[in-house]
Amino acid sequence: MFWPELVEEVWRETGDAAWLEYLLSPSRPKTLEATMAALSDPSLGDDLRASLTYRLAAAAGSHPPHIDGVRRLASVAKNNRFDLARALLGWGEVDLALSLVGEYLEQPYAHANYFFFKLNELAPVAAVPVLIMSLRRKPTGSVVHTLSLIDHSDTVPELARLLDGEVRAHALLGLEQLGTASARAVLADRAAAGDLEAARALARLGDLRALNPLVKQVGGAGHRGAVTGLRDLRHPSSEALLAGIAADDADDNVAVIAAHGLVMARSARAQTAVAALGQRGDPHVKKLARHWLAQLPA
Repeated sequence: MFWPELVEEVWRETGDAAWLEYLLSPSRPKTLEATMAALSDPSLGDDLRASLTYRLAAAAGSHPPHIDGVRRLASVAKNNRFDLARALLGWGEVDLALSLVGEYLEQPYAHANYFFFKLNELAPVAAVPVLIMSLRRKPTGSVVHTLSLIDHSDTVPELARLLDGEVRAHALLGLEQLGTASARAVLADRAAAGDLEAARALARLGDLRALNPLVKQVGGAGHRGAVTGLRDLRHPSSEALLAGIAADDADDNVAVIAAHGLVMARSARAQTAVAALGQRGDPHVKKLARHWLAQLPA
């Protein structure tokens, strides 16, 4: 616990910027100006600089705009541009904020998600070209995730382009999260071409175009993933297949997944399938079977 008035008096007497960490707030307008002056000094310590830029971004929207001051701070190499851009977003300066980040979007930074969140809240459409340019330079999961939250005509083509690259998992998840007709169409095309993960994403969306691609992969190299996809899809036409797998599959885990699909769907075949699980040797599987049997209708 500390007394702000006392800390403020010490700061005024000493001029030590370290006290600004405790003082920067909307109730003390002069502390914003002092913080910006401190961040203009190239000799400021790195830890204090990082703390002050973060606090500046958090407090900016509650203070009168200091647009030109933040613009000047961006020319100091050690100042974090994500936080400066976030300060500008706090004042509604979307275009200027986007102009600050640019290639910095590819750099890992713990607080970058705060910037992305605020950007999506204020002006997602304006962000799309900047995000796509960043992905063309260097694909990163955080930028893919941010783009996938924006329903824009360029979003799905860009995510589709990334399905064969290093951020494939993020792009798949992005298409699934987006869930629009065009996003589903991309997943359906990939599923039909044998992409198991695309078929599973489509199944989680409840799209019946996942059914045949998943059935085709049962018994093959992607057997477990295909069974998991059929469980998630919960389509009546796959119930007989899942019942057979629950009864006969040599892999206890796969059998459990198949039986779980029938339990989730409240299938008439569920009780028989779960009873078969109870005959397996693994005590954990037996325990799970007893639990499910107690929940199923007699």
